[in-house]
Amino acid sequence: MATDPKTPELRAWTAFLNAQASLLRRLEAELIESEDMTLAEFDVLIQLATV
Repeated sequence: MATDPKTPELRAWTAFLNAQASLLRRLEAELIESEDMTLAEFDVLIQLATV
């Protein structure tokens, strides 16, 4: 992977990771507000439901 922070690849990865983090924060906030559970707790329930 390129180490120059100005490379298009590194800028794309940085944008992707920032977008992913933002989306996860928003999803978790909405889940907590509507269901009073964290994303991790919801993930456990989904995993148990698919066993």
